[in-house]
Amino acid sequence: MSSPSLESQSLLPIILASLVSWGSVSGLMRFLQGAPSWVTVSAHIFFTASLFSIVFTGYYQIYKNAHPFTTAAVAVLAYITAEIVFWTLAFPDAQPYHYTYLDWVIPLFIATSVIYFAGVLFRQPKIIGK
Repeated sequence: MSSPSLESQSLLPIILASLVSWGSVSGLMRFLQGAPSWVTVSAHIFFTASLFSIVFTGYYQIYKNAHPFTTAAVAVLAYITAEIVFWTLAFPDAQPYHYTYLDWVIPLFIATSVIYFAGVLFRQPKIIGK
């Protein structure tokens, strides 16, 4: 059994899809600044699940042979890198480490799960014997 390889798929579309999803969620969350915590946390989780599922379902429709695990791993690395760069450069005085699991870890877990399961559900299955 062969393992999924990064050689078999291009990293750039995965990174772009992840950054588009992350940027869209971040942009929508800017509109909710000042809202109660329960609203922002619920919206963050909803937007993350919705936008990552839309973008990565589209990704798997275009790249039918992309492996879900490899895609999810690369996308999550891009997501984490974007978060670190964003908080370091855009808001150097901010203290993002005060955020809770609901603010950061759960949306990341949801994004990872959505990316992986979109690949499992929507990619073209390999036909045995062909």
